[in-house]
Amino acid sequence: MYRISLIISELYNKYLPSAEKADIRLDLDIIDDQWTTDESDLQELKSDIDKHLKSALKRTPKGEIKISVRPHQIIISDSGTTLSKTACKLLTRGRVSVSSRVGFGTKVSFDFSKKESDKNPHEKA
Repeated sequence: MYRISLIISELYNKYLPSAEKADIRLDLDIIDDQWTTDESDLQELKSDIDKHLKSALKRTPKGEIKISVRPHQIIISDSGTTLSKTACKLLTRGRVSVSSRVGFGTKVSFDFSKKESDKNPHEKA
């Protein structure tokens, strides 16, 4: 098992020098540091987060990028960009959800909570 907080910290440290060089504040906010993943999800998780973090750094001219780890959710938000509704829909897939608002920036959420189809049919919602 791999702790999500360690994976996120590794990616944070990878991009921190680039962010500082570009005058972008890169923040890390870990609420759930006990959350783990197995080997099967590890590479996909690292690849998705790496891709979206790299993209946020390219799109943000100055400002702030925040990486948040919540129970079963990872959020990458930036203050410097706005994506169209079409772009958000194209980037949203599976556990990745993208939203953007003028004046608020862009938010990419990775949701690892139990999917509806995985719930026990006898369990009450």
